[in-house]
Amino acid sequence: MVDKVHIIKRNDFFSVAVVIMDTTYFGRDFGVMVFKNSLDGVVLYIQYVRYETNALYLAGISEICRRGISVQGIVCDGRRGLFGLFDDIPVQMCQFHQIQIVQRYLTRKPKTQAAVELKKLALKLTK
Repeated sequence: MVDKVHIIKRNDFFSVAVVIMDTTYFGRDFGVMVFKNSLDGVVLYIQYVRYETNALYLAGISEICRRGISVQGIVCDGRRGLFGLFDDIPVQMCQFHQIQIVQRYLTRKPKTQAAVELKKLALKLTK
């Protein structure tokens, strides 16, 4: 029995992109770095990596720009050094990671009134 896979190649990419980029690991030393356009949901670039580095993120954005796509902004996980890496492109930390950082400091069930209010405020980031 042979499975048939139909691959559809798209040539109708947007000429501008707001890039969402992140790396997911499968084991200790195998990861997939993905760059996706948030405007149309198309994956613009994939790189298999052993380690996540800022140089690999820079190479991915450079490849996307080399293909003629104008990167209007970047959304990332807040990795150290990424915000200063791209001089002329605005970079923002994704809202999920922002909320995770707040929860790490406040815990899931904050006890003080200030912590409870800060958690409520943080959860409104996505709205």
